[in-house]
Amino acid sequence: MLVAKLTTTIGSNKVNDFAFSWGANRINITQAGDNPKLQQQIVNAMPLIFPTTGKTHASQLPQQICWCGTFIGDIGPWGNRQDLFTWKDDFSWSMAKHTFKIGVLYDQNAKDEEQGQEAGGLWGGAGFVQSTGPVVTGGPGFGGWGTPTGNQWSDAILKNALWGANENNRNPISDPRWRDVEFYFGDTWKMTRTFTLDYGFRWSFMPAAWLADNKLAAFEPSAYSAALGTSPCNGIVMAAGAPNGCSANNFPGGVFSKNRSIIPSNYHLIAPRIGFAWDAFGHGKFVLRGGVGQFFTRDPISGTSTRLVGANPPFTIAGGAERTLDGPTYTNAPGGSGTCPTCNMLDFNPGGSGSQSVQLSTNLANSWQWNLTTEVEVFRNAKLELGYVGLRGIHLDTYVDIDQLPPQNRLAWIEGSGNQNNLFPFGAKTGAAPGAIYQWAHLGDSIYHSLQTQFTYKLPHNSVWQSSYTWSKNLANTEGDYPNNQDGIADLYNPRATRGLANFDRPNVFASSLVYNLPALEGRNGFVKGVAGGWETSTVVSLATGNALTITGQLQGNTCLVLSTCGTPGQVNVRGDPWGVNGNASQNHYSVRPLMVPGQSCFSGNNLQYINPNAFTMNGYVLGQPPQSQTGQCHGPNIRDVDFALDKNWGVPGAGERVKVQFRLEFFNLFNHPMFRYGGSSGDSNSNLNFVASGGKIVNGVVTGTTLQGGSSFGDTPFSSNLGNREIQYALKIIF
Repeated sequence: MLVAKLTTTIGSNKVNDFAFSWGANRINITQAGDNPKLQQQIVNAMPLIFPTTGKTHASQLPQQICWCGTFIGDIGPWGNRQDLFTWKDDFSWSMAKHTFKIGVLYDQNAKDEEQGQEAGGLWGGAGFVQSTGPVVTGGPGFGGWGTPTGNQWSDAILKNALWGANENNRNPISDPRWRDVEFYFGDTWKMTRTFTLDYGFRWSFMPAAWLADNKLAAFEPSAYSAALGTSPCNGIVMAAGAPNGCSANNFPGGVFSKNRSIIPSNYHLIAPRIGFAWDAFGHGKFVLRGGVGQFFTRDPISGTSTRLVGANPPFTIAGGAERTLDGPTYTNAPGGSGTCPTCNMLDFNPGGSGSQSVQLSTNLANSWQWNLTTEVEVFRNAKLELGYVGLRGIHLDTYVDIDQLPPQNRLAWIEGSGNQNNLFPFGAKTGAAPGAIYQWAHLGDSIYHSLQTQFTYKLPHNSVWQSSYTWSKNLANTEGDYPNNQDGIADLYNPRATRGLANFDRPNVFASSLVYNLPALEGRNGFVKGVAGGWETSTVVSLATGNALTITGQLQGNTCLVLSTCGTPGQVNVRGDPWGVNGNASQNHYSVRPLMVPGQSCFSGNNLQYINPNAFTMNGYVLGQPPQSQTGQCHGPNIRDVDFALDKNWGVPGAGERVKVQFRLEFFNLFNHPMFRYGGSSGDSNSNLNFVASGGKIVNGVVTGTTLQGGSSFGDTPFSSNLGNREIQYALKIIF
C-alpha cells in the first residue's frame, strides 16, 4: 500500500487536502512438497473430460477438488492480482457561521483472477456403471444419486464408481475493470449558539464493471427461444465488443448487449443527508442530535462479472456430468439415457449451458438511515446516551433462481414424476433434468429498528466504567451478509415469502467494560513501586441473545399422495419439496419451512438438544403454497462471555518517556463458559436445523400424519461449533 497526502492552507479560512493511494495484492499458489511430481501422477490417473491443450496449466494441473466430508484435491497453481488507485481532493472554507466542504473522488481499479476448474471439481459419489451403462437412479447396494460404497475414499478407488463432476474446457481469467467518480457538497451551519445544522449531498457515478478482454456472457430471458433447444448459446447475451464466440463454436443463438458490462448504468445516484445538534439549555448537559441520509453501494465485481466468466458459454464451456474417475477417455450416454454398455459418463453437455444471469436493471443497493439521540449529564463525570436508530435497505444484492417453477405449475410437478421440463420457464435448454439459473438481482429488502443506550462514568485514577444495551429488530427477505446462491430469494414470484427475522438478528445485546488503574504507589521505594504499582486492569462482560435461526423442512419422499394406493406395494408418493420452488434442484436454505406448533417453545430446556423438535411439524402444510412460518423462527444459544486483562508499563532507565516495556496478561472467556452456535453466520444449512418429516399422507392437498424422521439429529446442539474455550495470552512488548 502507498498513501500520499498534500495539505495546503489558503489564507486564514481555507484548507485543501489532496490524497493519492494505491492498494494492491498478489496471491499466487504453487505446487510444492517433498515430491511435486506425485501431484501429476495422481492427476494423470484421473483423466479429464476436455483435452489439456489450451488449458493455462496444462503441464501442471491441480488435482480435482471435492468439498466432500473430507477435503480431496488442491487449488494450485492459481493466481490473483488486484490494483486499486484512488485520487481524492477535499476543500473546506469557513465563512461566518458556515463551514463549506466540497470534494471529488476518482478511483481506477483492476483485477485479474484465475477462475480455476480447468482440472475439474467433484461433488461426491453419484452412482455406478452397470452392465447397461451409467446409472444414478439406484442399483445394487445403493440408492439414487448417492455414494456406491458410503465412503468417499472407497468410491475414489472403486472401478466404475460414478462421481458428480464439473470441468471447464480452459482456465479463464476474469479481468474486470471499474471506475468510480463521486462529488460531494456539505455545509455545517451554526445557526445559533446552541443549534447547528449539517446538510449536503453526494453524487456518485458507479457504472458496472466490464472485462478488459470483453469476454463476458450472461443468460438473459429476453434472448431465450424454445426453438433453439439445447444449444449452449440459447439465452446468451454477450458484452458489447466481445468476439462472437457463439458463431465461432457453431452454437445457434447468442445476441449482443449494447453495454460492455451487459448491466445498464445509473447516473442519477444522488444521496441527500441532513443532521442537527441542539444544546437544549445552553450548558452542554442536555444535547439532542438527529439525522437522516441515503447511501449507495457499488455492486461487488464477484456478482456482476467474475462468477459469469467461469460458468457461461461461449467463452467458457463448463460441462457438468456424472463420470467415473477411470479413463482414459469418456463416452457420454446418449441423451442422458444411461442405456449404453460402453459408456462411462452421463448427462454431459459438450457445449455447456448458461447457468448464471444478471438482472438488467439500473437499481443499486442503497439504504436510508436515520437516528435521534439524547445525551444527558446525569451527575458529575457521568453521562447517559439514549437513542433510536433505524435503517431501511432497498434493492439489496441477492440471488434468485429464474428457471423456477411458476406458481401455476408447482402442484403438477409435486404430484408428478420425472424431469417434466415443460413445466419450467426455460426447460427446453436442458436435455436432461432442468437446472437452476441463478441471477444476480436487487430484490432484497430490509428494515432495522433499535433502541440504544450507553452509560459512561469516569472514575478516579483515570479509570472509566461504560455499559451499553441495545434492543433491536431486524427484518429482511434475504441473507444479511455476503450474498450467495443458497441464501437468496427463495421464490422469484413472491420475494416476501422469505421475509422474516434476519440471520444476524439479536434482540438483546448488553456489554459492560471497566478500565481500572490500580494505585501507582507514589512515595514508596522504587522496588515496591516498580513491582506492585501502576497496574491497569480491564474487564469486558458481554451478554447477547443468540442469532436468529431459520428452521427448514422437507418430506422424506414416502408421504402417500394418492389415497387409493396408501399402504399398498404400488403406493404413489409426493415429492420431498411440498412448496415446489426447488424442482430444478436449486439450493436455497430459506425455502421449505415447517409449521410452528402452538404452545411449544423453540428452546427445549435441554442444552444437549437446544432446538425443541416438538415445536415443529410438516402436518398442515398446503401443497404448492409458501410456508406458513416466517424465516428466523428461533434464536440460537445465548452468548455469555467475560474477558479480563492485566497490564503494566515500565520506563527504561536512561531512555526517557519515549521507550517503555509493557507486560500484558489477557483472559478470553475467563470462566470457560460454553457458547454454541448452529452453522455459521449465514443461512444456517446445518443439518441439525432441517426438519425431515416421514410417512403420512396428503388429504385434500394438505400434509397430514407425518412424524419426524427416525434417527434424526434435528435440534441437537452442534458441539463442534463452540465459539471458543478459555484462551490465555501473555506478552512482553517494547514500545518506542
